Amino acid sequence: MKKISETQRKQLTKFFLRMMLLSFIAVVLIGGVVACTVGNTFSKIKVASRDELDPNLPQYNRNEDTDQEALHLNVAVFGVDKDESRTDVIFVVHFNSETGKTEVISVPRDTKVTWTDYQIEKAKELDRYIQNPCKITEMSSFGGIENIRYFTVNALEDILGIKIDHYVVVNIDAFRKIVDGIGGVTVDVPRRMEYTDNSQGLYIDLEPGLQTLNGEQAEGLVRWRHNNDYSEQYAEGDTGRIETQQIFLTAFAKKVMSPQILKAVPQMVNILYSDVQTDVALKDIPTYLGYINKFNTAKLNFETLPGEFIREEKWYYMVDYDEVDEFVAAHFNDNVAIAQSGVVATEE
Repeated sequence: MKKISETQRKQLTKFFLRMMLLSFIAVVLIGGVVACTVGNTFSKIKVASRDELDPNLPQYNRNEDTDQEALHLNVAVFGVDKDESRTDVIFVVHFNSETGKTEVISVPRDTKVTWTDYQIEKAKELDRYIQNPCKITEMSSFGGIENIRYFTVNALEDILGIKIDHYVVVNIDAFRKIVDGIGGVTVDVPRRMEYTDNSQGLYIDLEPGLQTLNGEQAEGLVRWRHNNDYSEQYAEGDTGRIETQQIFLTAFAKKVMSPQILKAVPQMVNILYSDVQTDVALKDIPTYLGYINKFNTAKLNFETLPGEFIREEKWYYMVDYDEVDEFVAAHFNDNVAIAQSGVVATEE
């Protein structure tokens, strides 16, 4: 594969730092944050496109007659647990260069999914065990994180009725390094947080109030759900934690978008290359370089996939499919009329 120049590398890194890091840092729950980058020096980076991976993946309605100057980009971002198998944090991010909006959609890890015939056959082909139904966080464990496009990404496409252009898988080491690399993040911690898990090396001890968090402290903020004896916990369960992640992400976005952060780009390049799995390919670089300065924190919006927690044989987050079409039209297409007509379409 042809190597990209150092200038291109830095430009591409700035682009995804501004789009993805400001959107994805909440992925840090167990998975950290990353900027999509490309190069053949780093073995963990995947460069197969969606269609190159499997031309038989289900396709979704989309408008192929797109103005070359407009960019409508859907990216799935996953934070993985300690053994890098389960996707414990999931975001789908939509960027619209025409409106300048960046929509960050949180998908609860406990979202109930039913394996499709395609996914079942693919799992058999890959000699993978499945459990049907399951939580969406478990799909990557059953199917293999290296096959995330076939299973988890495909499930998100099915739920939302969109085509996801790229995916990013990040780990907790990247998150800590990036927060430290930008000098920490000032955030108003919403409550007292304590938790100890020796097996994970996780020690959370945060007081409420405005403070600057380093990488380890920020990890604790976005991972905390309850203290060890459950005397303090989110009443809203995982949706409460998502809200805290979004508070942190808002503060982080302001820091990332500041002019001073560009000085940290060279350091970020090394971090991001070593701790990322993504399908962004070399051929995608020219498409994205022109949009580096299109992002605006004032147009950054956070939402959670509509649904509610329901107890069956276990607790699941059940998607409200009656609301999904309108939700997608409003946040991915900027056109509610699309959902009302029953056609969900995205543009590249």
